[in-house]
Amino acid sequence: MLLYICTHYDKDKKFLVSEPNDVADMNTWLFFQASHQGPFFGQLQWFSLYHEEQIPSAVKRYTDETLRILGVLDSVLKDREWLVGNKCTLADIAFVKCNEYATRDLLGDQFNFREEFPHVYRWHRTLMARPAVAWVFKYKAEQDCGRERQHVTGETHSSYETRVSELSTKQTSRNA
Repeated sequence: MLLYICTHYDKDKKFLVSEPNDVADMNTWLFFQASHQGPFFGQLQWFSLYHEEQIPSAVKRYTDETLRILGVLDSVLKDREWLVGNKCTLADIAFVKCNEYATRDLLGDQFNFREEFPHVYRWHRTLMARPAVAWVFKYKAEQDCGRERQHVTGETHSSYETRVSELSTKQTSRNA
């Protein structure tokens, strides 16, 4: 959907690239986000917060995969500021929501984003500081909603905060 919108409406190519190799790289990152980050981070969320029974092996598997994906990004971003074309593109923006959610809520209090993945941390903080990105996150918080909660449980952000704090407590005690 993001690619469609940008392809049709970003005529100045603010978030797209023109060089064929860069286009291929951008598409590769978009597919990596859609086929790895989204599903694996989503499974971590499901097995950590919503599954009817606790399955520690599933939580471990998806935690490990989440960390692996962050590691892939970190290894690439150690040598560059952006994923593609020396500028912020759709490929970078596609990762923001899941990275913010996983690093803030899913990986627990013992996870140190800055220390474990310094290059992803720098990149993510730069993305989060963009005015439009900051506005979207502020708007979502003010609406007291979030797709990741409401499509599964109907919970509002307010009630969800309790769940997340319980998850952080579980992650802390599990890592002790």
